[in-house]
Amino acid sequence: MLKAVPGATGKPEILFPVGSLRALRSSTFSVLLFLVTHHSSLPMDLTPRQLATLERLAVQGFAVVAFPKYGSAVGVCRGECAALLSPAPGGRLALQGEPCYLLDDNLAVPVLREGKKLFVWKQQSVEVTPELEAALKAFKDDLARILESALSSPWDAF
Repeated sequence: MLKAVPGATGKPEILFPVGSLRALRSSTFSVLLFLVTHHSSLPMDLTPRQLATLERLAVQGFAVVAFPKYGSAVGVCRGECAALLSPAPGGRLALQGEPCYLLDDNLAVPVLREGKKLFVWKQQSVEVTPELEAALKAFKDDLARILESALSSPWDAF
């Protein structure tokens, strides 16, 4: 039920619903065990340190998702913001590109058109508002903080 099943729609598939992880939050070991148990759902092999980083992200309100068009990355979403992460040297997870806005469950790119800032996915677009900019900045800052904290992880020994 929690394992991702490839979808025909191309929409992101939730691998680890945040609500399910919250039920296990009382024990970090339980959450890590949950991630390891469902590890086969992920698009790549991850180290224990990388799994621990995903667990930290989930506990902080991020949903771990799969974007079928980006099979070599793990997606993380919160609200209408998303980012792609990929394995990096030293057992870390690193940002792949810039965090962005989700438009119709797809990663929208920022563009400047006729003097207006927009997020665009194919023919759809949404104007960038101060509220949207603030949400994306908070998302980026929180994600960066968690990824940086993983550098001093107890998994460094692995």
